[in-house]
Amino acid sequence: MSTPQTFPELLALWKPLNRLADDVGLPEQTVYGWKKRGFIDLPHWEPVILAARKRHRLRLPMSALHKMALAALKERQPRKQDAA
Repeated sequence: MSTPQTFPELLALWKPLNRLADDVGLPEQTVYGWKKRGFIDLPHWEPVILAARKRHRLRLPMSALHKMALAALKERQPRKQDAA
């Protein structure tokens, strides 16, 4: 299994997605909100990392989620040509 590079790739590991909600002990609406936004909020990173390790045997460092967050935020910022 290759290491996910984005939050959507990370979330796609759980099929169906409600398994992730069970794994991290949060309401399904919260997890589906992550999917809709393409972003996992910082307070939830550690539980997601632990769930990925437990369910998928994936060793995902905190720095990987940090890179995902930076990439997601960069995508959200309007490009100069779009803002004009």
